[in-house]
Amino acid sequence: MMVVKEPQEMSDEVKAYTINDWALPGMRSLQVSLVLAVTVTALAGVAANPLLTLANSSVARTPLLQRSVLIRNAELAETHPTPLHAAAPSTVAITP
Repeated sequence: MMVVKEPQEMSDEVKAYTINDWALPGMRSLQVSLVLAVTVTALAGVAANPLLTLANSSVARTPLLQRSVLIRNAELAETHPTPLHAAAPSTVAITP
């Protein structure tokens, strides 16, 4: 790569570069695909967070999973006692 100070110093190849037009009517198919992919990816990322949060909370509220989480927490508490200054693990109430 060569950097020049004056436009007269540019090579003929650099002068022959085409200027990209990002206006929608003049876009080529590759440009349209790029803009569409970036837009869809951004929207999917924004939309996925609430959906994943909803799915996670729905699964976490199932009685079977609540029991298994409590059993696992009890097993971990027996094998790895927490120091007094550490935060206590949160528990989930199970209704019969």
